This record gives sequence, C-alpha cells and structure tokens, in this order.
Amino acid sequence: MLNSGLAFVFIALLCLSAFSALALEASAQESGGNVENFIANILSPTALWKFDSFANYQTDVSTPIVINGLIYVAVNGDSDARTLYCLNASTGNEVWNSLTNVFAAFDIYTVSAAYVLSGNVAQLYADSSATEGIISCLNAVDGHQLWTYTNGTGFGVPILADGVVYDEASENANSGAVYALNVSNGAVIWESPGPIRSIFDENSLIVSGGEVYAIGDDGPISAFDACTGKNVWNYTMSIQVSSFTTDGSRIYVGSETGEILALNGSNGSVVYDNQIGSPIESMITANNSVYTACSNGDIYAFDSSNGKLEWHYSTGSSVNSALSVDGYLYVSTNSGLSCLEGYNGNAVWSFKLSSAANPAYSDGIIYVGEGGPEFFSSNIQHSFYALDATTGKILWSYSFPYVEFGFAVYRGTLYIGADYVTNLSPDNIGSGAVFAVKPIISSLPLLPVTLWEATVSALRVASVVALIVVLVVVFLPRKKQKVGDRNEVA
Repeated sequence: MLNSGLAFVFIALLCLSAFSALALEASAQESGGNVENFIANILSPTALWKFDSFANYQTDVSTPIVINGLIYVAVNGDSDARTLYCLNASTGNEVWNSLTNVFAAFDIYTVSAAYVLSGNVAQLYADSSATEGIISCLNAVDGHQLWTYTNGTGFGVPILADGVVYDEASENANSGAVYALNVSNGAVIWESPGPIRSIFDENSLIVSGGEVYAIGDDGPISAFDACTGKNVWNYTMSIQVSSFTTDGSRIYVGSETGEILALNGSNGSVVYDNQIGSPIESMITANNSVYTACSNGDIYAFDSSNGKLEWHYSTGSSVNSALSVDGYLYVSTNSGLSCLEGYNGNAVWSFKLSSAANPAYSDGIIYVGEGGPEFFSSNIQHSFYALDATTGKILWSYSFPYVEFGFAVYRGTLYIGADYVTNLSPDNIGSGAVFAVKPIISSLPLLPVTLWEATVSALRVASVVALIVVLVVVFLPRKKQKVGDRNEVA
C-alpha cells in the first residue's frame, strides 16, 4: 500500500513537471514568441525606496558612494547651499547631513570607512564672512566634525592614502603647493610649494608608487616624495591640460590641443610625445594601452610603452567618457553607448540614447542612463538601462523624470543619484533624488544559457529524476520480497 502511494506521488510530480514546462512555453508564445521579452516582463526591477527630502531646493545630485551600508551624496541647487547627505542603504532614511553654505560644489569629497574628507575650492562664504579654503574631516558614521585645516586660499579634492590626506592648493596667483595631513588630527606632515606658475587644478593629484604627482592648469607637472614632500622633479610644458592618468610607471597627459605626453614617473623624462590634433576629453590605461577619447568622437589606442598607434575608431558623436573592462572598451557619447574590442577597436555593439551618461560595470552588466537634455518637461520620462555587457541587449530598464544618472552597485542593489531638470523647464516641480533599485537577477549575462532554457532544462531533469525514483520505489521492494520468499523456501 505504501509503495503504491509513493508511486502515485512521484507520478504526479512527473506530470506536474511536464505540465509546467508546457505552460511556460505557452506563456512565452503568447508574448509574441520572444522568450527574452517574456523573461524581461517577469524580471522587471523593483524600486525599494526614493529619497528627495533635501533641506533646500536641490536639483543636482552627485554619484552615490556606498560604504558599509551607508550612502553618501552631495547635492546643490539654486540657493548655492551645498550639502552632503548620508543615508541608510537599506531604508533610505537620512542618517546625517552637513550644510556647507559656500559657493563651491561639495561633490569634491573623499569617503573611507571611517572618514569623509572635503576640500573647499571657493574662497567666498555665502555670508561673505570669510575668504578661506578649508579641508574638513568628518566622522563617516555620524557626521560630526573631527577637524578642519585652513590655508587662506582654496583646496581641491582630498586623496586619502595610508593614513595621510593629500591635497593641493593655490598659494597665490603664480604658484601652488601640495599638503600632507595626518588623517587622525589634521596635523601638517609636510607642505611643499610647486615651481613658479604651478597653479594646480582642483582635481589634479595622483598618488602612486610612493610619489605624489600634481598637474598644473597650464602644463607644469611636479612630483613629490609622498613621505617627505621633497620635490623630486618638475616638467614644464606650455599646454592646457585636459586629462591625465598613470599606469604606475608613467604619467600620461592629454591637452586641449590634442597632444599626448608620456613621462617617466621616476625622473620626469619624456618617453614620447604624440600629436593627434583634436582636444582630448579623457584617457585611461588598460591592456598595456593608452585609450584616448577626443571631443570630436575619435578614439585612439596607443601602445603605452612606446606611443605607437594601435588603432583608431570614430564614434561620429562627441565622447563623454570611456570605461575599460575585461578587454573591452565601453564609450558613452551624445548619441549612445558603444562597445569596442580593446585590442583592435572593432565595434561589438552599440546602444542608441539621446545622450549617454557615464557607464558602470558590475557582474557582466553595463549600466547607463540618459544624460540629458536638462531642459525638458517633467512629464518626459528618461530611462535607466541594464545591458548585457557582451551583446548590448536590454536586460531591464527603469524610467524616471530625471537626467544625469550617477550610480553605484552594492550587494545586488543599484543606488542611483538623479538630477532633476533646471528651473528653466516649463514643468519643473521638484528636486533631484536618490533611488534604490533592486534587479531580480544581477548577473543574468553570466548564465551559460537563457533563463528560459535553464528553466525548461531543470524541469526536464526533474522529470527524469522523478521517473527513476518511481522505478526504484516500485520495483526494488518487489525484488527484495522475492529474495525473502526464496530464503523461506530454503
């Protein structure tokens, strides 16, 4: 009796598995026969929360930084009051905020697990009571101020490395300086002036290989010993720097006139000097190459060791940024996003957008949002997309009345900082916002087959296993019974 009952259960499972497979296949066919559309409908993203309760009218929201379950964003708007907000990543609730009340973008900040460091490049407070540049260090968890350092001029973006805060400042109209401060108490470790006319930009420091490299607005490049502040070498060139980067051994500098200069990081000697004739927007190093994006839409790849041109590709539209991942180059332009093979520049796929914001990569997915225009009606929805990094196909999308999406991925959730339209829009009704969006499957392109195929395969395997179990349960006890009968006869 027991065997008959078990057999009935497993036969029922077998029938249910087969029926489920047929039902799923029928549902997919009802969706137009497109399995990808059917799966996309099932796997639509979920908005977990939205935060737009800023203290003042804030339209601009920076790219979120997520550390240890806390989100940090800087916001600003028509009041010129810049505020840094800390939010709980799980709930979206405000943890703390710090109103700076200065005419400077508070998005020049650095966050670590313990500290939030901000540099003030402006020299005029909202109430005109002071004209000083300040580096502020806040407790990252509760936002209380640990220390400040004032130099009387203005600071740029602080860099935290090995317990030391490095920053640059313009000492006067003709020269700048680099500072090293103790992150625990703000005490000056060293201060080193640059050469004449070394007016460093607000985002001009690189800390690499035990040295601090400072890039001036009009070309001076200086290297300082990171421990002592000693000025190791200087290189002067009469160009306006537009981009710079390093691969750890060389410094690469791009200019507004299309010059690419490679310097030896140890002594400042020129490795090579290339001319491409178009203003350089950005430079990145990867795969032993220097990828250079120009304002006219051209992408160049040079051998990083000798400057030899490896390939050239024209996107046909103004380039916003480029991202290198696993041998591929993802380029955002005013007409969309393109994927190129890093070693030869061949186009793999392209995705059309009115203007692509800076893309980001996580677990086989490329995330990108609309970058504009800012002056549209608030009734217009712009979309944020998750694309298969290999094929460029849409995995899912989410629509907002926002632009300029900056975002971070943390434990499978996307945290999106979105700008609202400016007050020039006819239907401007609110501020920017921070969203938490949860994709159902965050690594879909890493699967060897489509989700549909995997589902059907799993059901088929389950059917076979159920059949085997039925056979074992029904026939094995009978065999044992026969053996027992023979023993009794014997």
